[in-house]
Amino acid sequence: MHNYESLAPQSRAWVYQANRPLTDAECIAVEEALSQFTQEWVAHNVALKAFGKVYHNRFIVLLVDETQQHATGCSIDKSVKFLQKLEDQLGVQFFDRLLLAYEKDGQVKTVHRNDLEAALQKGELQADTIVFNNLIQTKQEFENQWRIPFKDSWAGQLVAV
Repeated sequence: MHNYESLAPQSRAWVYQANRPLTDAECIAVEEALSQFTQEWVAHNVALKAFGKVYHNRFIVLLVDETQQHATGCSIDKSVKFLQKLEDQLGVQFFDRLLLAYEKDGQVKTVHRNDLEAALQKGELQADTIVFNNLIQTKQEFENQWRIPFKDSWAGQLVAV
């Protein structure tokens, strides 16, 4: 696995959010699996300059520096299969795009899209609550736009804030 700092700002990024917090032991196991996967990850038999890490015991972030070699459909499919295998091993979901993760009292919590209005009414979410924008597409966006106010997120556009 390459180190994060060595990847170009325009490196392609994918964020996978777990539907529950991963234990510290699970994070260690996932990071070991990520290290092995990124070392072996190829596109058209060319090694990808890739990085993977678990953040906040909740998110898996994969980055590929496409200045070296582009990730292809087949290589992206391999990463999805890798994540699906992790899902099965851990009993967790990484592909539920209807869960919004946000920070509250130093913890990462989630709310389902259908429960956004109720969370706002209870004060659990507010316009300035920091949420995780898993729609980012590059390393630079990961650094600057992954954590944003609720009002600026996809979810904030769905409800009156």
